[in-house]
Amino acid sequence: MLPGFVPLMRALLITLLTTALLSGCTALPQRTPTYGPHTEFAAITDPNLAEVSGIAPSRREPGVYWVHNDSGDTPRIFALNAQGQRLGTVELAGATAIDWEDIASFTYQGQAWLLIADVGDNYGRRDDLRFYFLPEPDPTTLRPDTLTVVRPTHTWNVAFADGARDCEGVTVSPATGEVLLISKRTEPPVLYTLPLHFDATPSTARHVARRVTPLPGIAAPTTLERALPGRLGQFRSQVTAFDLCADGTCAAVLTYGNIWIYQRQPGETWTDTFTRDPARIPISGLTQAEAICFEADNHDLIVTTERLPAPLLRYEAK
Repeated sequence: MLPGFVPLMRALLITLLTTALLSGCTALPQRTPTYGPHTEFAAITDPNLAEVSGIAPSRREPGVYWVHNDSGDTPRIFALNAQGQRLGTVELAGATAIDWEDIASFTYQGQAWLLIADVGDNYGRRDDLRFYFLPEPDPTTLRPDTLTVVRPTHTWNVAFADGARDCEGVTVSPATGEVLLISKRTEPPVLYTLPLHFDATPSTARHVARRVTPLPGIAAPTTLERALPGRLGQFRSQVTAFDLCADGTCAAVLTYGNIWIYQRQPGETWTDTFTRDPARIPISGLTQAEAICFEADNHDLIVTTERLPAPLLRYEAK
């Protein structure tokens, strides 16, 4: 071996590793965010919002949230400020509201969009599930005493590939060009996906959600947990909401008993991500957690419920 060969190779290796780290080319996995106890930063007291079952951050105006009620309301969504006060009401012309269960906000092809999911199916027999897509209205133009009427630009008829399913968790992944759904009443819950594309497909065409993978990390209630009253008992593992952070690297799945956090690593499939054991945040302060979203620009989580007053809880990412 030539004199000085080993020190030379060691120096070269250190240089290569340093360059890779500085350029971000590293195989180190992304870290799952951790969360401390929640803080209640506001409360919804508006009598028009007695059953909030979906929440999403505005992609156009910081500090604004879009919400909607559960079944029994008209086809409308509401913009709230950071104090939980109603900024305005938007009615979806031509839409129906059989059982709206989730809302997602996302940016796609440079446009801010909203998706409202009419996918609740308590008895597992609906054949009229709907997705309503519309460009996000400008919250700064809304007024609390004025009803704004818009027409969805795209209405999808939706079905599950393996038969009718109750569903309350829907989100959008612009990075992969998909809509993601998670079933509610199956043990374990199951992830489904649909391709996201806006084309000339007639509104009568059916968009079929493909089954991807069960989520084994969302465990069924234990015998002791099943003995608890209400939704924190035998129903505690049922999925009530679902969201992705803006960059698509982190998913939050809400159940009645917990928030489950999944970190998606570069190059992973959804099966890779959702078959890994998630981090768990026990729910406290809510007996019926129904709605969750990430903040628009970070990994902080917002959670609320179906009742009045409805606390708005923030779980801050560390």
